[in-house]
Amino acid sequence: MTSHAARRAARALATAGKRKAAATPLVRGADWRTATVASISSTGTITTTDGIPARRVQTYSYPAVGDRVVISRNGAGNWIAIGPLGTGTGAWVTIPAGTGYTALSGYQAPTCRLSGDAVELRGSYSKPGTGVTITYGDVFAVLPGGYRPAADTDITLVINQGTSGATYGTCRGIVRAASGNIEHRGPNNGNFISIPPMTLWTT
Repeated sequence: MTSHAARRAARALATAGKRKAAATPLVRGADWRTATVASISSTGTITTTDGIPARRVQTYSYPAVGDRVVISRNGAGNWIAIGPLGTGTGAWVTIPAGTGYTALSGYQAPTCRLSGDAVELRGSYSKPGTGVTITYGDVFAVLPGGYRPAADTDITLVINQGTSGATYGTCRGIVRAASGNIEHRGPNNGNFISIPPMTLWTT
């Protein structure tokens, strides 16, 4: 082999070595990737399903087993858990009315949106018809799948008293985890009912 050919071969080997090193996290230093949470420690760390312990950052306040998270490593090999990947689109979606109910014209449209494991919801419904009254147990709305709480959840509703809407009162409601049904659990009264702006959680 000539000296020129030897130099070219040496350069090629050096270049290949640099490329391989650049592709190796331990060599290039800092790195990040996604992982799934397997366990949670009271010391502020999580452990992933592939055995990596990572310190949670302050904004990752409510970890849950099964979270799909972003973890990042510094040059010393220490990992942090930045937080879970986003879910949903962040857009408001319609909360369908229950049988015999409709969205109340002129009031906030019944909608919900998902942010992480938090579900924001709001809106008003009417029960139209002559002499019709909202009754205990009525299912006036149904939360879509993916927006439902982890367990049956009590909420506070606003209902008009009498058909004129001149006065209002609060009453109990309940959101069913399995079906998404939103039920009136107050006295038989009025013909329109509202969900004040509120937040539920899917976990």
